[in-house]
Amino acid sequence: MSFGTNCMGHYYLTALLLPLLISTAAELDVPSRVVDLASDGHGMNCGKGDKIIQYETLNDGEERRRKGSMQLYCQSKSVR
Repeated sequence: MSFGTNCMGHYYLTALLLPLLISTAAELDVPSRVVDLASDGHGMNCGKGDKIIQYETLNDGEERRRKGSMQLYCQSKSVR
């Protein structure tokens, strides 16, 4: 049940929406995209203001070690 909900459900919904996304993007001459979230982790992210993804934490270093594993996990679930 979890696999169907978390994996196949996203795939199937995207497959159903794809023709509409492509035609709308062509008609309006703007790009379109699909963002799937399968975790509430994106909502737990406590970034610095509007800076949800802190690029200085993507590579090993002082900032990454200071961030903590839960914050890094939550950041990985965010797209902006």
